[in-house]
Amino acid sequence: ILIILISLIIIIFLLNKDKNEPSTPESSNLYFEPTSGVHTHTIIFMPGLTNKPEDFVNVLTNRISISKRNTTKVVILRAPLQNVTVLNGEKNYSWFDIYSFPINSSNNYNFTEVKSASKTLIQIIQEEVSLLDGKYDKIIIGGHSQGAVVSMYTSYTQEYMLGGVISFSGFFPPQGEILPNKEKLNIYFAFGDVDNIISPIFFNETIKDIKDNEGFKLYIYPNHAHSVCENETIDVGIFLDKIME
Repeated sequence: ILIILISLIIIIFLLNKDKNEPSTPESSNLYFEPTSGVHTHTIIFMPGLTNKPEDFVNVLTNRISISKRNTTKVVILRAPLQNVTVLNGEKNYSWFDIYSFPINSSNNYNFTEVKSASKTLIQIIQEEVSLLDGKYDKIIIGGHSQGAVVSMYTSYTQEYMLGGVISFSGFFPPQGEILPNKEKLNIYFAFGDVDNIISPIFFNETIKDIKDNEGFKLYIYPNHAHSVCENETIDVGIFLDKIME
């Protein structure tokens, strides 16, 4: 009888556990080694608010077609669990706190936490570049939404020149300092014209100083909101093929 009672208590506890709070898996980041055994490039990707690395596995390892797929390592980072103001203070995967939607000014998010997340990304970049004979141009970073913001900030504020940056539905934080000689930095910058998370006016304001750079490629997708669409995966595949030659 005691065993039955204990079992019932456990079942009730599990059924009533908050389903909205994600669990923390044993493994933090996801690593996908090159299938050929030869490592020539690394793509480091940061998901956006509430997203887990698992949400982007198919996009990054299957949907995006690149000719160097079998020699490219893919690393998908996991954001920390933290309280998010715009989610009524509830815990979720987040690189930095957001105070309100749509994001229409620098006051809508915590820039200090953007810089902190950048340090996490930089650490992974250093780990990967050590495996690629110190060749930063063999590393591509990127992300969706929050992850795109952190990737853009990191790419323009570090002395080294990366191979490229992928930005899905992000922006460049205006508080970030753009270092000299970044005009040729290869950027794939995708944004939907009906994005309801990031204000298009604010988005355009944040890229005014970089949009005319030689390496900056802006893609505006009509009738597209705040997600990664099929056309984006096609276009970013073409972009990656070009910069990974």
